[in-house]
Amino acid sequence: MAGLDAYGPLLIALPFIFGFANEEIATNFYIVMGVVVIVVGMLTNYQEEARHRSGNGKVSTQ
Repeated sequence: MAGLDAYGPLLIALPFIFGFANEEIATNFYIVMGVVVIVVGMLTNYQEEARHRSGNGKVSTQ
């Protein structure tokens, strides 16, 4: 899921790119949402998800 890695930093940069960084509430919202996306991405185990999709029908209990 490498494509999702860009969404967090993009959300943080949007207020500055589109020129509404002086709007405090909107800027704070985008910065917080960007940080949330980054943290959730770091906590997600994409390898485990891909293993379950491989289709062998067996789930390891390790």
